[in-house]
Amino acid sequence: MSSPLSSHPSSQRRYRYRQRVYVEPTKPLEQYTTEELYARFRFGKADIEYLVNLLWPKLQHRTQRSHGLSVKDQIFIALRFYACCSLYQVIGDYMGVAKSAVCDVVKDVSIALASLVNEFVSFQPDCQQSTAHGHIQAQAPRILRERDGAYPLLPWLMTPFLTANTPTQAHFNTAHCIVRCVIECLNGVLKRRFACLNYLRAEPQKACNITLACIVLHNIATKCSVPLCADNDAPEPLGDPDQPPAFCQNEQTGRATRDTIVRHYF
Repeated sequence: MSSPLSSHPSSQRRYRYRQRVYVEPTKPLEQYTTEELYARFRFGKADIEYLVNLLWPKLQHRTQRSHGLSVKDQIFIALRFYACCSLYQVIGDYMGVAKSAVCDVVKDVSIALASLVNEFVSFQPDCQQSTAHGHIQAQAPRILRERDGAYPLLPWLMTPFLTANTPTQAHFNTAHCIVRCVIECLNGVLKRRFACLNYLRAEPQKACNITLACIVLHNIATKCSVPLCADNDAPEPLGDPDQPPAFCQNEQTGRATRDTIVRHYF
């Protein structure tokens, strides 16, 4: 004779457990060809082995935080995020790990790669000194949310002169336009290689680490002659290089900084 408690419907629902489903982790090096690795992770087998050796000292002690994942597994998970920018849950299902593990891995690998920026990114001496003495902290994720042609003139954000009244101002506008086009072209290449940069939803510090990580990876890819996958969106078209866009200039300190640059370098 069954007890009243065990036969009660609510009791049966209370003691009904969902069966845990275990997903076998993906083994990309065994499952995919070189072309498939490029498409899914942006790097081939030899390149990934290079990344494993490069990041081993920085990631091997994080196995407890990263749920016991090997350094190679951590790199594959992070590369998958950089390449496709899927939700952590989607990447976790794809790689056979928990969502929380993906979150931790992306953070840890991004920090590890960002710490190597001085080894893989070259700065001009003046630029490096200026960066060191004028560190900029992001104040809000939407600080530059306006359209591309409406950036304000700030001490750390230079815009061209709306009207060049002197030869030096004209030279500044020309140099500014050339550099801007180069940067936009590079940004387009970065977004093609690492789709996460197209729409990065993260708090400022994490977003900075992810961006630096992608820049380091891009330079490594260039060094290792890694092909740029053609199955991604093409870079955004550039504006007319001969005509700088109209910028709003509303910061006195920004004007002073720009005038100093023109006076000393043009």
